[in-house]
Amino acid sequence: MKLANSFFIRSDVTRIARQLLGKVLVTRIDGQLAHGIIVETEAYSYKEKGSHAFKGMTKRNEVMLEGRMYTFAMVFMKCSTWSLIKKGKPMLF
Repeated sequence: MKLANSFFIRSDVTRIARQLLGKVLVTRIDGQLAHGIIVETEAYSYKEKGSHAFKGMTKRNEVMLEGRMYTFAMVFMKCSTWSLIKKGKPMLF
């Protein structure tokens, strides 16, 4: 079942993050269907040092201010972050 936009447009990002656990993320890459189960989530306010928005907008994180998903690399994995824009400030999960 596809989640409605209203699922994401809520102010409690911690609750959204919890409710995303176990959901299946589906996309197409080069015409091939790809999917995976969400097994870990985190939630941050733009005020927290763990947030990629903590230091303000940069070229790397500007997509977060558009309420989109962006992907970044960590040591052994790639991670994706969705952002919810609330009063012009990104709230991340």
